Amino acid sequence: AGRLDQAKSMFTKVFSSGELTPDAHIYSIMIDTCGRHGDVKTMFWFKNEMQRQGLAVSEPVYNSILSALSQWRNGNLQAVMVTASEMERVKPTVKPTCRTFSAIFAAFATQAQRRRLGLGELEFLQTWYAMATDKYYVAKDSYYYFMAVNAFVCAQSLPDAMTAFSDMVRSHKVSHVSGKFMKNPVRMLDLIKLAIEHQEYGAALEIWNNWQRLRLPPISKAVELALFACDQMGQPTVAINIIRGLLSMDEDVYCPQFVDESVLALYIAMMTKHSMLDAIMPVVHLWTTAITAECGSEPVLSESTVAKTVAMLRGNSHPGAAAIANELLTHVDAHFPDVTPV
Repeated sequence: AGRLDQAKSMFTKVFSSGELTPDAHIYSIMIDTCGRHGDVKTMFWFKNEMQRQGLAVSEPVYNSILSALSQWRNGNLQAVMVTASEMERVKPTVKPTCRTFSAIFAAFATQAQRRRLGLGELEFLQTWYAMATDKYYVAKDSYYYFMAVNAFVCAQSLPDAMTAFSDMVRSHKVSHVSGKFMKNPVRMLDLIKLAIEHQEYGAALEIWNNWQRLRLPPISKAVELALFACDQMGQPTVAINIIRGLLSMDEDVYCPQFVDESVLALYIAMMTKHSMLDAIMPVVHLWTTAITAECGSEPVLSESTVAKTVAMLRGNSHPGAAAIANELLTHVDAHFPDVTPV
């Protein structure tokens, strides 16, 4: 705030007499400075003064304004839409850049996290995403797509989020895509959650497969959601392949850190539900071995998880469920004696 006040004071001191007139460069500096410090009201005052003086507002200036609006949590999207629409009408023509679109996406994501977008707002977002390709032929980088995916996820628009994500994967190298999500894998998790909420379980598994392909950091919740999608689609064999792939060293997707005790318990419950009891203990043995080899110590297993799992098996009507419960207890007693239920 101190530097902003200093800049305002200097501007007033130099130009208040009227002997000197600020040029476009000076106005752009003041607009950018106000925007960076969150003084949106003064930012627009400088922008309006710039236009009143007959000076053209350039693409970098519009980008500075949109960038500021994307950080303005107390604002609304009307200012963003008006500013973006003005770019289309202004003379001489101002062509939006990748930074322009990313700032718009960021602004919509910020507001969509606070409230549900109106139909007109979502349509505006969809239109501008399409215009980047159909009208302005913008050379889109991976950050552009990352911001678009985030905006559509926050807006709860699964079809648009999946389109942006698919465009991203198709248009860029795996390393570029993974680089964006690597810093914040929760964004990918949010995409899976959105697919589950919309009961689009095939889309959830598609996202999961891309998670593995991109080699993103392990989040157990992602595996849980993938298993849930398999369950809802009635595809327990896909769930088996997912878990075995994560736990088998000879698989490309080997990553046992994904499989914590909650994932293992969910897997056992799913196999029990689908009467695939023979698929339980081989995975339990594989899980113990894989985690031990990867972490140098046996995996974390709590007494409550063991007790609930055993109770679930014993309460199942399948004739082989009780035997699996006893086999599981024997395994726990051998490898995790401290958590064997009394």
